Amino acid sequence: MKFSVSTSRYSGSFTKRATVYTNDANHQKETLVCTGQVRVPFRMDPARLTFGQITPDSPPQSKTIKITRGDGGPIAPELLPVSSQNVEATLREITPGEEYELKVDLVPPWPARILSTNLTLKTGVSQAPQDQIRVYARIMPRLSAERSQFRLPRDNSSEIDLRTRLQWSGGSPGKVLGATVSDPKLSVRIEEEQNRQYVVLHVPADYEAPVGQSVSVVVTTDDAKSPTLNIPVYPAPRAPRVRATPSRFTIPLSFSSDLDLRSRLVWTGAAPSKILDVSSSDPKLTVRVEEMDNEQAVVLHVPAGYTPDAMGRPMVTVKTDDEKSPTVRIPIYVPRPAARVRALPSRFTIPSKPDEEQEFMARLKWADDKPGKVLAVTTTDPQLSATLKDEGTKQYIVLHVPAGYEPPTSPPPAVTIKTDDPITPLLSIRVYLSRVSHATNLPVVPSNVRAENARATSGDKPTPEP
Repeated sequence: MKFSVSTSRYSGSFTKRATVYTNDANHQKETLVCTGQVRVPFRMDPARLTFGQITPDSPPQSKTIKITRGDGGPIAPELLPVSSQNVEATLREITPGEEYELKVDLVPPWPARILSTNLTLKTGVSQAPQDQIRVYARIMPRLSAERSQFRLPRDNSSEIDLRTRLQWSGGSPGKVLGATVSDPKLSVRIEEEQNRQYVVLHVPADYEAPVGQSVSVVVTTDDAKSPTLNIPVYPAPRAPRVRATPSRFTIPLSFSSDLDLRSRLVWTGAAPSKILDVSSSDPKLTVRVEEMDNEQAVVLHVPAGYTPDAMGRPMVTVKTDDEKSPTVRIPIYVPRPAARVRALPSRFTIPSKPDEEQEFMARLKWADDKPGKVLAVTTTDPQLSATLKDEGTKQYIVLHVPAGYEPPTSPPPAVTIKTDDPITPLLSIRVYLSRVSHATNLPVVPSNVRAENARATSGDKPTPEP
């Protein structure tokens, strides 16, 4: 049984666990524990270079990393060419094979928003020939808005002014020449208070944003680095004129006679609009509208013995002559009984290009321990095969993976189990590729194998490699 761990995300000591299912009645489920120590070619202090926020007029920034010998013996670091034009690095030897110093300089002209790159060094250690150091800085824009967007309120029955402060970085503030808004129904102005600049958007009462068009405020300045600033204007979500109460039809799990389910239409504002049409997406269901005392209700008629289609969710659609709510959709919810069977584990995880043919097993767990009959087992990928293995009252699906197998890019392959159970006639087990070079779960375990508190550990000997 192979147990592999990708150590790229770990440092120092680590512990990983794997759950193994067996066909041993006394030990159906066991946990394997792997402990180890991740060794490094050299140690860096700090481990990454974060320069924080840099303003547009900032001078070059400098930081130094101390590099010392790690777990693989003497080091001989060598800096590879740097890809970023804003990063300059110099490596200096302090104690040969033991200690070095890496000086990193960030130089302008600064890029927009983010400066991020990796410095790659040769280590001189054969077990881990290269290592990387991340360099990160956030470049502040010359001009920005404290609130990066205007959000219109849902209740706009009265006029309102929305404000956002202009923020300058890298020197004294520039001069604001003006501001415009793309929707003529809105107006915008610049206000100054205590040497601070504000953009004020005036929204009239009962304002409605144009449908399908974006609205924004554009601020113009005399600054060469930030001549304009765009501030988008987002309308509040439109409240529907009508809603259904309850918001969905719920059909009982079992019923012996025809049912009528009702949902009342509640209108806001003026009087109710006219209903033009009402329909159901499932032709086995019928729907009608009832009106009484200025109230409207949608009535769904469900015949006895109704069963929904296997695919899709049925829906009632109400069409009105109202401009704001021309269509109302009321979903129809049909509770489905819980699945009678599930797979343990719920998916197969297999290696990429295994050196030899391998088998993986999943147990079929039936509700109430009353197995149904498996009619067929198939795979969506013809390169794979799957079979049913019966052991008394227990059933197992065995997946056969050929040597050198490569799965398709998408969708992931799956094993499909067809049963005679009316509640769960089909069960699918997806097949996923392991992230490491070998599979980490569930090869077939012979019935005479027990994993009582099994533990895989690195121990003291031999010394693990980096």
